[in-house]
Amino acid sequence: MKKILEQLYYGNLYPSENIHPSIDGYAEANQLATQAYEELESKLCPEMKVLLEDFISENMHLCSLDETQAFIEGFKLASKLFAEIYLQG
Repeated sequence: MKKILEQLYYGNLYPSENIHPSIDGYAEANQLATQAYEELESKLCPEMKVLLEDFISENMHLCSLDETQAFIEGFKLASKLFAEIYLQG
C-alpha cells in the first residue's frame, strides 16, 4: 500500500466518496425531507418546479462549500492536536 502522502500527492484520495452517514436519525430525516420535497413539487406549476430545482441546486452548492470548509478546519485542528502530542511526547 502506498503511503498516505503519496496517495494525496497523486490525487488518489477521495474522502468525500466514502461518506455514509450513520448518525442516529439520519435515515428518518432523509425520508422526511424526500417526502416534503415530493409533496411540494407535486403542487407546483412547471415554472415553479424549475425555480425549486434551481434553488435546490444552489443550496447543494452552498452545502458543499460549507462541508469543504468544515473539513479544512477539522484537518487543521487534528494537525494541531498531533503536533501538540508529538512536541509534548
